[in-house]
Amino acid sequence: MQTILRGLRMLSMVMWVGGIIFFINVAQIAFSSLPTTHLAGIVVRGSLERLHVMGGIAAMVFFVSSVVQIWKRRRDVHLVRSYELSVAFVLVMALCTAYSSLVVIPKMESDRQAAIRLVPEIDALAKNDPLRVDFDGLHNESTWLEEAVLLFGLGTIALLAREPHLTAKG
Repeated sequence: MQTILRGLRMLSMVMWVGGIIFFINVAQIAFSSLPTTHLAGIVVRGSLERLHVMGGIAAMVFFVSSVVQIWKRRRDVHLVRSYELSVAFVLVMALCTAYSSLVVIPKMESDRQAAIRLVPEIDALAKNDPLRVDFDGLHNESTWLEEAVLLFGLGTIALLAREPHLTAKG
């Protein structure tokens, strides 16, 4: 049972972190290959929304399997502390993802919609236009949030790799 739970924890993190790394490549390819930044933005936004759903599922799997493992190993204080740190890292990842999904991306979309009423795409606005300034700031915030999720995800994987191998008892 412990091996399955540890495997679920590892799988959820590897999928989430791998998804972020894949997303970074998709974004770069979309913006360098598609004919307009508007089309690239649609692809990137859709990919990011799916990545966030995947991250939410991964976080839930991680939390549930961690809670079960902590409960089963509650007498091993050292091991429980290791689990608690990885759970804290994943909590930060989940909070960053939720904030990006629920606050940052909707604001970016609102700015984009307002901009395309004026010009074909947001990049056509002057760099000092308040709408463009707000969008660019939100884009930077979104990028920072994804980078934080990636770093905490890599940290979680490192913590998982350091956990002592479990014996068959439990």
